[in-house]
Amino acid sequence: MSAVIKRLVFAALAAALAGCAALTAVEPGPLKTDAGFSVDLQNAWTRFPVGAGGLVKGTVITRHGLPLNRIDMVTVAPGGTLVSANKTAQVPRFRADQGDIELVEFVTATLTRLGLANVSARNVRPAKFVGAPGLRFEVTGAYESGLRLRGDVALAKVDGKLHVMWLIAPEIHYFDASKAEFDAMVASSRLNG
Repeated sequence: MSAVIKRLVFAALAAALAGCAALTAVEPGPLKTDAGFSVDLQNAWTRFPVGAGGLVKGTVITRHGLPLNRIDMVTVAPGGTLVSANKTAQVPRFRADQGDIELVEFVTATLTRLGLANVSARNVRPAKFVGAPGLRFEVTGAYESGLRLRGDVALAKVDGKLHVMWLIAPEIHYFDASKAEFDAMVASSRLNG
């Protein structure tokens, strides 16, 4: 295991131990998110409370610690943000009239706001998410440590709201280890109701 990976594992464990009372184990099966949609999990995950894990407003889960793999599930209304911020903060805000390219930029700018560097998108394509027509795309970038990351994003607009789910993980091992389950989660996604 490389020194960078060891440091990330140690940081993840330290963060988890510091906030143990707030973490919740999630068993395989249906997961009703705080974002108004549900997905099916194939493995056990750890769920962070809303607002933890880098200020994301929805559900955040991880299997090995946030720096090693995280899946964020968020729903935002027009004028809202994917991250916690006051009304005057300079953060990306969702508009119901955003086109596909603007939605991709909205997500990549949000990931940059979460502290990721050199975030870029590729392979943007139509895809179904939460039972509606939407988009899938890949992201690349780096953590502050310089460790390269990969990600996958699914999103769809339904009734004026944007539903988003992303996987972010180091491109070495952790992304590939989580990708198949993320794909299954996207395929099983459905609105609560």
